[in-house]
Amino acid sequence: MADFVGAVDQGTTSTRFMIFDHGGNEIAR
Repeated sequence: MADFVGAVDQGTTSTRFMIFDHGGNEIAR
C-alpha cells in the first residue's frame, strides 16, 4: 500500500495537487 494519497483540485481559475497521509492530514500542496 502507498504511504500517501494524491488529490487534484480543479477549480475555475486554478489547479492544485495535494498530498495526504492515511490519517487525512495534508502533507504538501
